[in-house]
Amino acid sequence: MFKTVLLFSLILLLNTSNAFASKYSQQGFYDVEHYILENGMNIILKPRHTAKNVSIRLKVDVGHNHFKCGKKETAHYLEHLLFAGTSKHSESELDDLIALHGGNFNASTHSEFTQYKIDINSLFFETGLSVLHEIITDSELSDESIQKTKDIIYREDGGKLNFFRRKLHQNEFIASASKLALNDLLQNASFLCNDIDNISNITRPNITNAFEAYYIPKNMTLSIVGDFKLTDAKKLIEKTMRLIPKSNKPKSKNITIPKRTTSLDSNHIYYGKFDPIVDSESIIGVYFLLPSRNHKDSFVLDILEQYFKTQLFNTIRTDEGLAYAPSADAIFFEQYGVLALTSDSEIEDAEKTLKLIHYVTNELLQGKVKKEKFEEAKLKILIGAASAIEKNADFAEYYAENVFDLINYGKIINYEDTIENVTLNDFKRVAKKYLNASNRVVLISSPTLSYTQFYLLILISLISIIFMVTRIVLKNKKHEDSL
Repeated sequence: MFKTVLLFSLILLLNTSNAFASKYSQQGFYDVEHYILENGMNIILKPRHTAKNVSIRLKVDVGHNHFKCGKKETAHYLEHLLFAGTSKHSESELDDLIALHGGNFNASTHSEFTQYKIDINSLFFETGLSVLHEIITDSELSDESIQKTKDIIYREDGGKLNFFRRKLHQNEFIASASKLALNDLLQNASFLCNDIDNISNITRPNITNAFEAYYIPKNMTLSIVGDFKLTDAKKLIEKTMRLIPKSNKPKSKNITIPKRTTSLDSNHIYYGKFDPIVDSESIIGVYFLLPSRNHKDSFVLDILEQYFKTQLFNTIRTDEGLAYAPSADAIFFEQYGVLALTSDSEIEDAEKTLKLIHYVTNELLQGKVKKEKFEEAKLKILIGAASAIEKNADFAEYYAENVFDLINYGKIINYEDTIENVTLNDFKRVAKKYLNASNRVVLISSPTLSYTQFYLLILISLISIIFMVTRIVLKNKKHEDSL
């Protein structure tokens, strides 16, 4: 009897702890089924019967930064090619297979991963998963589709680049202030390129070699959320994804940046070189180097990002009226991150705006942070997190992008709970750790010419041309009269 009561009390205690972990977390959001197939593919399943829909996401650990300069579009190229047709279906037939079953499919290539997306009526879940399996195992990669895909990517990237323009960028006669600053911050990492053409030199062997190296199960995470039974989903996976052969090739390497051997010059300001040529405003930026998304400080850095969003807006726009959209963005990757504090301004106000960014940063470093401002930043994150993930597609993408937690901790870390537990002292400690002057680069991106200067130059040029033409005409007339 005592054991029964004790067991009941323990179950009640555990359920109570979970229920009150965070009032901002969606109930059951972090409860997923995760396992790894024999071939190495990660599987994440979440039955959710709120709509007659299933969202399927396949995350492949290959992106732009896995390739050398001049060939960085290889992952993007592959993404397009896998939709170009298989031995069983043409590109249009693949589209119809999904569309005629109440769905759609798409894909996107990022710096460090590629994601394939299928959303389909739950009655045709099997069709959706079968199509995904087909395109990643049976795409033909024909010469015709390779050339057609190259033309499509050219158009997507704004058209083919001429030789002269490429050379100007390769030799840094043209360079943005942001690129020059990032080169210094990230120690000229291999994925930072001067060459703006990253597709022309991609060959068929480059594509097939990349497919064989990266499109292997151990580089893949399959995340499925929606109206299905776990047993049914597992059976479908057994008939499809489990059949992909295990590969002895190594898993994708993490993208790293060189270790810094010299300190950053915190007083140096990077200016663009003829980029932009003409504009009406300047962009001011202060970039700080951060650790990766999986670092223990990343949650505190999210609060820091939100704090800066509010304080920069209030200081630069509301109080001083110098900018339209000052902002802060913490961008995280596998091995590093960057906090970008940015603001627009009138060209003549660039220096003043930069001083205000430094002012907001220094106030924080000196510990002049009101507790209510800190709590306000936390609350904005918590409320935003509660409403940002609503659809099955949102769930599936979140799970796929957080597979690191499942592999390393056996669960997805409760984001809201962790944010709630961050203290003001944690906040101040992390700010001092990463926001010091030796860990930053500064940039001012101003146009070579303002629009006023540009139009004045055109006017002067027209007047000069008219003057020269008039002079030549008068000279010829005088010559004719003398004859």
